[in-house]
Amino acid sequence: MIRSRFSINTRYVVGMVASFTSKKDQATFIRAAKKIIHFRQDTTFILVGDGETMDTCQSLIDESEKNLIRFLGKLYDIESVINLFDIGILATFTEWISNSIMEYMALAKPVVATDCDGNSELMVDGETGYLIKPGDPEDLSNKVLSLLDDEPLRRTMGSLGKQRLITYFSLDAMVSAYLTIYNRYALI
Repeated sequence: MIRSRFSINTRYVVGMVASFTSKKDQATFIRAAKKIIHFRQDTTFILVGDGETMDTCQSLIDESEKNLIRFLGKLYDIESVINLFDIGILATFTEWISNSIMEYMALAKPVVATDCDGNSELMVDGETGYLIKPGDPEDLSNKVLSLLDDEPLRRTMGSLGKQRLITYFSLDAMVSAYLTIYNRYALI
């Protein structure tokens, strides 16, 4: 239903959910997508969100690329859109604990994200996805291609990401950690 709603006809979908601000790096996502679609036409690249840098990012797309690099704007049914993704991306210049990455992981999607701040706290590079160099479309495109070409790896990374989220970042895990700290210091 979502595929038809957005006229997505490709085998794979790679997406990024993020506001279009100076702190996010949709331009690197777009440059990586352009590299990939020059030699394979089986993937749609989706950007979800809106904001001040959206027009600039849209200007990076040639008319011939608009069918495979899509701007969906701000959406409220994010979970159903992320369910379409084969890979979740977060290219950014700075990030604390990313809601987007946690949403990707909760839905068992492998993640490719910039190696900065909280991203490396949420993810385990090479296990739940890949951490990439900031502003490097070559690194991003290489990591996306390796995942597109390896379905068992995508499934394994997605599953391990979901398990990591449940184990370390769920409400139960956080309450348990707080209680442990409280009990340790309450006895002093």
